[in-house]
Amino acid sequence: MLSTFETSESSLDSNKRNYDKPDTKSSNDNLFHEHSEISSVDSDDFLKRKFGDNRFAMSSCNNNVTKNSGFSTAGSRSIIAVSEDSLIKARKSLDDNTNAMLKCNDNELKSFGFSTGNGRNLPSISETSLNKARKSFDDITFSKSIRRDNNVLKDSRFSTANGHSIEKISDVSLKRARKILDGDLRQGSILQEKLQSNIIDLCDSELTFNAVDKRMTTIILDKNKSSNSKSRLKETPLIHSRLGLKNKKAKISSKNIVHPLHPNKRRRLHPNVSRESHNSQSKISEYNSIKKLFDLKSPLKKRFRLKDFVSNYPLDFSISYIQELGISEEVINITSKNAITYRFTWPEGKSQENTRRLSVWGPDEALSCLIESGANSDLINENWVCNHYQWIVWKIASMVRSFPHEFRNWWNPKKVLDQLQYRYEREINNAHRSALKMIIEGDAAASMPMILCVSDIIKEDTSHVTPGENNVKGNICKITYILELTDMWYKIRADIDLPLQRAIIKSKLQIGCKVEICGAKIVGGPVGIPALEVSNSIRLKLSANSTKLAHWDAKLGFNRVCPYATLRSLCPDGGYIFAIDILVLRKYPITFRETMIDGTIINRNEQEEEYAKSKHDVRLNIKIQSLINEYEILHKPNTHNKSKGISKKQTIQDTSKITSGEQLYEIMQDCLELSKFWQDLSSEQSEWLQNYIQKKEQEKASHMNEWVYDNLEKLNYTRKVIPYFKVRVCDYNTSTINRREGIINVWQPDELLFNTIKEGRRYKVYSLTSANNQNYQMTSLSPIRLSSMKGSTIWKEEFMNTNNNALSFYSSRTISHLDELQRQDLNIEVDVVVYILVVGDLSIGQRFGKSVKIQSLLVTDNSGRLAQIEIKNISTYMEDILLKPKNVLILLNLQYRAYDPKYGIYILSTCDNTEIKISSREEYTRQAKGNLEQWIKNNSDLVNKCEAKAIELCRPYY
Repeated sequence: MLSTFETSESSLDSNKRNYDKPDTKSSNDNLFHEHSEISSVDSDDFLKRKFGDNRFAMSSCNNNVTKNSGFSTAGSRSIIAVSEDSLIKARKSLDDNTNAMLKCNDNELKSFGFSTGNGRNLPSISETSLNKARKSFDDITFSKSIRRDNNVLKDSRFSTANGHSIEKISDVSLKRARKILDGDLRQGSILQEKLQSNIIDLCDSELTFNAVDKRMTTIILDKNKSSNSKSRLKETPLIHSRLGLKNKKAKISSKNIVHPLHPNKRRRLHPNVSRESHNSQSKISEYNSIKKLFDLKSPLKKRFRLKDFVSNYPLDFSISYIQELGISEEVINITSKNAITYRFTWPEGKSQENTRRLSVWGPDEALSCLIESGANSDLINENWVCNHYQWIVWKIASMVRSFPHEFRNWWNPKKVLDQLQYRYEREINNAHRSALKMIIEGDAAASMPMILCVSDIIKEDTSHVTPGENNVKGNICKITYILELTDMWYKIRADIDLPLQRAIIKSKLQIGCKVEICGAKIVGGPVGIPALEVSNSIRLKLSANSTKLAHWDAKLGFNRVCPYATLRSLCPDGGYIFAIDILVLRKYPITFRETMIDGTIINRNEQEEEYAKSKHDVRLNIKIQSLINEYEILHKPNTHNKSKGISKKQTIQDTSKITSGEQLYEIMQDCLELSKFWQDLSSEQSEWLQNYIQKKEQEKASHMNEWVYDNLEKLNYTRKVIPYFKVRVCDYNTSTINRREGIINVWQPDELLFNTIKEGRRYKVYSLTSANNQNYQMTSLSPIRLSSMKGSTIWKEEFMNTNNNALSFYSSRTISHLDELQRQDLNIEVDVVVYILVVGDLSIGQRFGKSVKIQSLLVTDNSGRLAQIEIKNISTYMEDILLKPKNVLILLNLQYRAYDPKYGIYILSTCDNTEIKISSREEYTRQAKGNLEQWIKNNSDLVNKCEAKAIELCRPYY
């Protein structure tokens, strides 16, 4: 890459030189010079050629033409001719503005004067004023100020507005001022020269002239041609610009755009010196002086994958077959642990290049060979060579035993040395770092998507103390697994969760597997240490929902593609989820979850929460008032008999010298006549006393509020309410066979987020977690519950393809009639608008092991059929307001349970997502409610029959 960059720069320099010296024989170049030298043409000749001599002849015509000419209206009616007096005044005005006025002497100024708007002449300007004006104009002349003699400054004085003269300027101050002015003049001239040179360079290198009424021509530099070839001129469309100029480097800025979810592009740290730098030659020569151990420039234009060169998958051959091909048992048994101890041996009499004819070759010999080939011994040591020697030997051994036909010739020290030289060139000379090296050194986030290889699986025994029989404590040994991950440059250990532990036990995750990781965390210690000095306590923390097996020939390191998990692949106890691509099927209303004192949980909708909050506020205000009264009784000041009133004379004598508001307050407490006391105080004493009283009242109020709040906490009068809403989703890229749905709980949402998420839209959601208390043995098609993390979950709406299979799973909301339910599947969610006929008795039932209030309703709609709706977890708001006979209710997200053919009744029940209300903002619900109310008015007889039948069904013998 380096040599390619230098070649492109040199070709650009050669083209730049050809651009500066165009061929005069080229017609295109002559066209360029013709437009660029317009400014050197004489202005009069150019204008005469451009517009003709008639224009100049018009300006030299006599005044008779003016006399004969006249103005006319749009209807061709002539206007009265201009009088002779008006023409004389106009000529005089025009003559006054000519250069003749500049040649008038000073005596002519006396004849001129100013006049008011009414025509009255103002007094003429005095001679003294004229002399002052002339002197002022003479003083501001730049040429005179520069040539002024130093004696003038000595005689000059500054004066104030009142005319008082200021002290004479000292000689030292004058010298400093002259020095500063001289420096500013020199600096200004230097900046002016630099500005002019930059403008010239800019015009020469990047800008082209825009010809009048023609398309702009731009020089296109061909980098593929030699420096002696001529530059080609191409016509490009005119780009709108105020100056008519075009910058050829405008497209380069788009390369600096970085996606927030992608890793930053690696920056080459060798000197990339611009041509305008003064010491560019020294820096280039310094970089060229570094000896290259490996040529990083690839002869291939396209990078191929490993699977394109091999004919089989890894480990397709048996051990016996590999041994028949001549692969030794040592190569077959090499692991990441024993690779560092392996030594290459050579038969006697057989020499190899760069091995110094040694019979044994290992890390020490590799270090010596690297130094002999030109490596800097100050930049690498034995630890560096041993680390890379270990991973290179393990990698080559794995390649040889997996693909023996293609790579069995790689098993020799020359290939190991070649790989070491490659790593030295990448890491030392070009300052490239692998993914784990950047993470360990603290220059990259561990949460970035990356692909690593499992180099080892380590067992750890953990003991848990548990009570045994007869209260005798016993130790239970539990085996946990820890992964050692590598990017084939460096290594780090990783803690894994229970799903990954189960994958190791089931042999789904083995040594040599490549895993795709995202959303990892660093635990066990701080980062920012050298990669070779990382301890076993510093680890990556992985979650199963953000880790999956990668393809066997995937490139290790950072992955610039953001992986999206599918709902079918998620584990209920798999923890953190980096990103999912989903389609919103249903969005449920905001629910308010309140945890009571006894631990019970009550879910309310918005209306019920407002009702519960208002009742709680009433009780709370009563309790707060009682606590305030209790506080005032406890902190009431001690009453004592006050002494007789202080006389006015004595009060004045005592308070006249007091400057403390606290002392004045104490005296005021003992004073019987407060009005006289305040009259005797001065204005300052009154202010001090008022400030002290205000401060004391604030301290009392804050202390009382703290006391009241503490007592409310002890009495558990504060409510613990958390708002949330649910979203039912499915994978956007899914099939009808592997379809899985999920429920996302969005905790503590704001109004903007709730209104942004809409049904039937596609979203990419980042940073989620699987909900707690889920059975990990649930099937892969059972709905999974997810939770959004407060302040970190991102919902991003994406474009939706109309041909996607996921759209077939979404159905828009409609109001279902009761006679249509028999054709629906059981346990499906439906929306209905019904008329309450009978409200059943309140009963107590069990739900999730807790007692809840249950009430049944018999209802009908404009189909005339009957339905029983079982409402669970009745709230006070429902009992007092909603569930009344002859009310029209809107019930959303009801569950259709069954159909009773004996009585012809449909049975429905509520769930956590059910919304019950008497009015709605949605158009389809308002229209259905209006139709039902109109049907009730028009069919009163049928409604009465339905009501009688419902009452008959509620009798005890039924």
